[in-house]
Formats: sequence, structure tokens, C-alpha cells
Amino acid sequence: MSKYASPQDSTFHAFLKQAKIPANSKRANVLKAQMLAGGMPFIKTSDDKNLRASFSDARSYEIEPSKFRKGLFGKLHPTEWSHVRGSTPDTLHIKEGDINDMLAELTHAIQFNKPQAARDSLNWENTRQYKELGDLHRYYTPKTVEFQAHREIEPGLRKEYNKANRKDWFDKARGFSFLDYVRSFF
Repeated sequence: MSKYASPQDSTFHAFLKQAKIPANSKRANVLKAQMLAGGMPFIKTSDDKNLRASFSDARSYEIEPSKFRKGLFGKLHPTEWSHVRGSTPDTLHIKEGDINDMLAELTHAIQFNKPQAARDSLNWENTRQYKELGDLHRYYTPKTVEFQAHREIEPGLRKEYNKANRKDWFDKARGFSFLDYVRSFF
């Protein structure tokens, strides 16, 4: 039996190891709380340094047409949708050990950690904004899904993480003795 509560939990601990963040550190505790706020998404890492980090929500992969009606010229049009079993969970696609990618894409997990109707609305809105504004402009246009994620939610996550990082550093520095350091050379 695995020592982790879920596959998502094991991918989180694998990321901590890649990022060289001790599991019992304040940084790890803050990241864990942020991951829980995002519904504990799955983390898929890559060693490709050119990877553009992204977030994929489970809903993107779990619906398919289940009933159709015949339209003009006999073309079939979906009238009802159903869930497909074995769908993927919400997933962060990030570079191995890259805390910046982690925090940036975790904002979307937090955004999408809502009831299904709200998730659907966010998906449709994001698709519409992509078509209207293009990829890059969505990040700098207020009231877009990308703007909200990276300009409104992300700074708060980074502030929490940086505060924990400073606490970890000061805890480590408290145990440092310059005299012991000098003695280690003799």
C-alpha cells in the first residue's frame, strides 16, 4: 500500500523532491495548503526546459455526446452530453522542480475548484477570450480568466510562499554557528 493518500498526493511529494523542498518545511506546508485550496490537482512534470507550463482541467476530457438529433441533410447534432469514465484529474503541466511554474499554474486549479456549472462557465469564457484577444493579450486584459489567475490570485500565492521561504531560511540560520563552521576546517 502506498504511503500517500492519493496519486495526486504522491505527485505533490515527487515535485517537492524535485524542487529540493524538505517535506517538513514551512514552504512545503504552504504549498500543501495551496494545493488543497486548488482541489489537490495532479502534477505532471517534464525535464523539457522549453515546456510552456499549463493547466488542464478534468472537465476538458470527461464529456462526450450521448444523444443526437438529425439535422438538415442528415447531419447529427449532439443534444445531450455524458461523463466518460476514467477521465483525468485537474493537472498542472510544469517543468521539473520549477516553483514558478507550480505557483503560476496552481492559480488555475484554485480558479477551477468550483461547482461544475462554474467550471463550465470559466472554460467557455476562456475559450471566447482566446478567440477574441489571442493568447498573449488575455494575460494583460482586466476581467479575463488569465488576468484574474496571474494578476490577482498568483501574487497572493507567491507572497505566502515567499513568507514561508524566509521563515525556513531564518530557522536554518538560527542553527548556524560561525564558530562551529570555522572548527570544521581543523
